[in-house]
Amino acid sequence: MGEFATVAVTGGSGHPPGYPLYAMYAHAMRWLPASSPAHAAALANALLGCATIVALLAACRAWGASVLAGCVAVAAWALAPITWAEATHAEVFAMNALFAAVILWLSAPQPPLPPGRTAILLALVGGMALANHHTIVGMAPVGLLAAVTAVRRCERRAAVVAAAAVAAFVIGLFPYAYLFAVHERALDPSSWSWGDVHDWSGFVATVRRDEYTWTMKSLAPSPSLAFGQLTRLVVELLALPLAIVAAVTMRLARPSDTARGRLPWVALALAFVLCGPAPASLFQLPLTGLPGAVTERLDLLPAAVLVPAISVSLDVLARWAPAPSRTSVAASCALAAVLVVGLARGVPNVRARNRPTVELYAENALVTAPPGAVILGMGDARLGSFLYARYALGLRPDVVFVNPRLLLTPWYHERIQRALQIALPEVVNRELRVVSLVDALLASGRPVFLTDDFAPAALAQYPSYPIGPLVRLVTSWGDVPSPERLTAMNLDLSHRLVREPTPLPGPEPWCDELLQDYARPWRTLADYARSHGDPGGAGENDARAARASSGLAPDGAP
Repeated sequence: MGEFATVAVTGGSGHPPGYPLYAMYAHAMRWLPASSPAHAAALANALLGCATIVALLAACRAWGASVLAGCVAVAAWALAPITWAEATHAEVFAMNALFAAVILWLSAPQPPLPPGRTAILLALVGGMALANHHTIVGMAPVGLLAAVTAVRRCERRAAVVAAAAVAAFVIGLFPYAYLFAVHERALDPSSWSWGDVHDWSGFVATVRRDEYTWTMKSLAPSPSLAFGQLTRLVVELLALPLAIVAAVTMRLARPSDTARGRLPWVALALAFVLCGPAPASLFQLPLTGLPGAVTERLDLLPAAVLVPAISVSLDVLARWAPAPSRTSVAASCALAAVLVVGLARGVPNVRARNRPTVELYAENALVTAPPGAVILGMGDARLGSFLYARYALGLRPDVVFVNPRLLLTPWYHERIQRALQIALPEVVNRELRVVSLVDALLASGRPVFLTDDFAPAALAQYPSYPIGPLVRLVTSWGDVPSPERLTAMNLDLSHRLVREPTPLPGPEPWCDELLQDYARPWRTLADYARSHGDPGGAGENDARAARASSGLAPDGAP
């Protein structure tokens, strides 16, 4: 994500709740040898992914699985498309999975460490995990059960260990002090840090994600979304979660086997529900397209929780095999199959996920924009790409990108006013007055552009024309070029835009959305030609639009 790749360079904080531990880690790892800041951040996440694999395998062994069964389950998780995606670009979910794996390891029915150390380390890891991502609270059932059990086993030292565990948990939360430490970066126009945490109320608002209250109000339970995530997890993990269902069914046929060590497994099942289906069911979003790409990141944590259960289930099924002597051979073949299928499925996916489309989009928009331009746009991909281009790469400091929705927050409103050195309209009742905003920008004499039509009714009041991936707003229709002139302008510009070396086939929601912006001028010209009885011109521009939306030059040039 462009925002966290930027934070890795500037040393700021991310969007609420700030993700301070990940921000500190990404900034500390910026020294990694890489071709770009985004590449360095991706390598840092890859290290987290590798550490998670080791921790998950240790967790499988601690929960009682054999080495081969653990390897099969961990390999399926490691090669799942969502795992590769989150471990190969700057995002917080890979670190979240690592903490979950460590908690699973420490919370095993037969803990790998002495009771006192287990309780204290669990508390420390829990605090640190909360300083990274709040969804880790879903691990509370299994972590709290293990911590309480460990404290009880300390007998006479129980009170001392409990107090030490509480202290360790508080210490684990110390990374949140980082939000105060980077306050000054919010005032530096050459740096980037989200928000302005300079007092206790600002800190509480950030941790509570008050800026996202509009999102919270839209949440409502939806069992179909929870079922959709379960289905997606089965597919992601190569149907291995079904082994859990089969193993539980077999064990229920022998009640005596279920009498021992049941509570940790109940806690693990509850943790899975709280980490996966429960939060996923709250998002009223489709499971496909760009909304699906947003929600599928919530799959990584519950998938990690499933791994120990899958590994133990595979061992249970192996004991019921008709030829036990061949179990190791079958497990080795299963591991090989998981590796082959996982690589065959994962390599194309990770290549598509790491296309340079988003980064090139911002660079091309900056090539399009004249000196002193203001670009208005919405969406995480657009915001992240422009933040990265401006603050991580240092491109075009004269151009200011503005996210209109963020103008509802005082800190961002003030920051943009300082950058533009003009007075922006005040926010009233948390409503964005788009017309007043554009009026103020046009009156300042700065060229004003849009990346997307975020307020159709308001923006329809202004004359405009598409140029490259942007739309320019002007003050009068006399400033709009003729169709012939607009065609020539866009063809000339297309030779200066940087394109992907080899556009990859297949859908990639974040990239596909941005590629449509390159096709916008040609679709506009095609519509104009059709409305004026020119089918030949319409067909030619439709073909240009199709090439542009695929990442190719509109005139067919390489």
